[in-house]
Amino acid sequence: MKQIGAIHTPYKRTKEVPYQSSSSEEVCEIEVFMEYGSGLKDTDIRPYAPEFDEKPKKEKAGVKVGWLEGRIKR
Repeated sequence: MKQIGAIHTPYKRTKEVPYQSSSSEEVCEIEVFMEYGSGLKDTDIRPYAPEFDEKPKKEKAGVKVGWLEGRIKR
């Protein structure tokens, strides 16, 4: 296996991570290394990360969202 990216969260221990991401207002980011970004061009990740479709609702509610959230090509 080869690492193609990283997930950035404020959590230091696994037990701190909420079971459901919707129960947290913390901002986490998924980073895909530049050399692998083109491989995601036509990938639809919504079935695996449905919260990405929640960006407009979260912004209206005043919740800070990450730079990648909501940027899924349809």
